[in-house]
Amino acid sequence: MKLDLAGDNLGWQKVASLASFDLKGNVTPLPSLKADVSLTAKKGKFDTVTLDDMNVVFTGTEQNHRLSVNVKVSLSAQSYY
Repeated sequence: MKLDLAGDNLGWQKVASLASFDLKGNVTPLPSLKADVSLTAKKGKFDTVTLDDMNVVFTGTEQNHRLSVNVKVSLSAQSYY
């Protein structure tokens, strides 16, 4: 199964936003799981966390696989009165 999904300017109730994401790769579910999938996301915001970049890569099989996650975020202080 080939994956190729992208999105731009996503948001949810003015609470969360994401400028863009890309999900790409190949998954073979049977007879045994094998996958090579990558997810990238850019410029997200939720509460006091700003996502600059995120890259998630999964490769391998169910028994022998590797997951790599790289995230760059910024935290902003918020005052409560």
